[in-house]
Amino acid sequence: MKVREIFHLNQNFSNFEVISGNEYLNNSIKNIKIINVPHENIQFSKGDFVIISLDIIIKEKINFVSTFNTLKEQNIALLGLIYNSNINDKIIKHFQQMIKLYEANFPIIKIPADTTYADIISPFKFIKNVNCFLVEQFKNNLIHLKNSSYFSANNILNMLTHYLNGLVLLLSSHGEIVDFADTGFLIEGKKIATDTIISLIKNNKSNTLSTLNPIVYNSNSEAYTIYPLETYDRKLGYLCIVEKSKEIDRDNYNIKISNEAIPFMIISLTTYHEKELAYNKSKDEFIRGLLYGLYSDKNTIEKEAKFFNIEYNLKRFVWIINIRPLKRSHSDPLTSEKIPGNIINEALNFVKTNFYEDYAITNNSSIIFIRLKHDIPNEKLLQKYNDLLNTLEFQIPEYKFSIGVSRAYDTLEELNLAYEDAIFSLKIGAKIFKNRKTIYAYDDLIIYHFLYKYPSEPILERLYNNGIGKIYSYDIENNTQLFQTIQVLIKHNFNFSEAADKLFIHRNTLYQRLKKIEKIIGLDIDSSETRLVLQLGLKIHDIFSLNLK
Repeated sequence: MKVREIFHLNQNFSNFEVISGNEYLNNSIKNIKIINVPHENIQFSKGDFVIISLDIIIKEKINFVSTFNTLKEQNIALLGLIYNSNINDKIIKHFQQMIKLYEANFPIIKIPADTTYADIISPFKFIKNVNCFLVEQFKNNLIHLKNSSYFSANNILNMLTHYLNGLVLLLSSHGEIVDFADTGFLIEGKKIATDTIISLIKNNKSNTLSTLNPIVYNSNSEAYTIYPLETYDRKLGYLCIVEKSKEIDRDNYNIKISNEAIPFMIISLTTYHEKELAYNKSKDEFIRGLLYGLYSDKNTIEKEAKFFNIEYNLKRFVWIINIRPLKRSHSDPLTSEKIPGNIINEALNFVKTNFYEDYAITNNSSIIFIRLKHDIPNEKLLQKYNDLLNTLEFQIPEYKFSIGVSRAYDTLEELNLAYEDAIFSLKIGAKIFKNRKTIYAYDDLIIYHFLYKYPSEPILERLYNNGIGKIYSYDIENNTQLFQTIQVLIKHNFNFSEAADKLFIHRNTLYQRLKKIEKIIGLDIDSSETRLVLQLGLKIHDIFSLNLK
């Protein structure tokens, strides 16, 4: 198969980008080799399609030049580099300069990190059994990792997540998360069932628990598989695999892959004490773990925060810029398609000029910022956000931007709550306010959050049906505008003059409408209790309109 033919194999391959070597697209692919950790004795053959994951190479600052020269000498057919939007422009530029300097005699393609090895390999008919092939490749890479100076539990997790395409957690003997790795599984709004994991381990009474007979738990959208990590005399912890969905694993592929990793994980854990795991983790990984709620132990957070020189007790909040193509619907921001890394990096560069103190990490379609809570008035900060959105949409006009802002929290341990606030603000704010605004502050949506959690609560339905629901139904049956009238009146804090002006009606007409409303609901609008019922009723109406029941 010629290299140029692979881009027509399926949708995945059509998304691969050629970054160098267009003149070599007629090279013939005869075999595939996966490399996670380059090493001295690495061997390639003419016609190899070599797939290299850059995460460990970049994290460990591995010199890639000798490997690159070997690839060139062996006349490989194609090099595929797997990297995500978290890899910055400087690193990408470095690779491009190296490619140009050493004059590669093969094409090089960029492969998105959320593409599985199975997705890449399956279309090639000369691979008879994809799962067996991947297990063998993984085994070889584990051996090379073990014999390198980069052998660590964290790097084993990073390798494992590429082969399983899920979230991989290293748990303590009590079930608390010690370390993790993922290739994009943790998207906005995704929550890991940490309490459930701890409960499963604590309540497991089976004497048959083993690496071949793990704990398996299926939730609505994820499957959790938990393997014990133990020596003959000591329980070291657990390896937990979290997958997006549990499909029938006919070849026991996941168990085979996990069981290849487990002996190496045990060697690592018996060589390096758990408290040293932070040294093999990047600051970004630590921050992501905090945001996603992967830490359940305060002492672990304080210890790792100290290692990264991060103050534990400081008031912080999270704000998120969501990016989506202009063609996509404004009302569903969190289902935006994956945004090209260069667009995310371009947006980040604009933001950092004005928010240079904020810590930033990127996801597939958003940039997450952590900001210290200063004494800047909220109005001034919101104006800065508004100016930023105007700048971004002027500089990158083919994309739409929106911002979700959380409340401030006092400690690092609560950072996941701030993240959840910001995610909720983006998710619900866009649907409720539609095109009226693009900055959504959680402070404006707290009541909505409560109502969103209990849309079918009988008391809420009764409150709605006895107030706003009656007004809304009356409008439909009689072609009146009483619902709009009460909306405007509440928006203007029951200021009759302002409401009348906004509705373009005389105050007497407004009074007549209000008398009609009082008659329909049987309540006095001048009563503070009635006003509260109507205010809540409007918010319940918004929630019901989202079809969440």
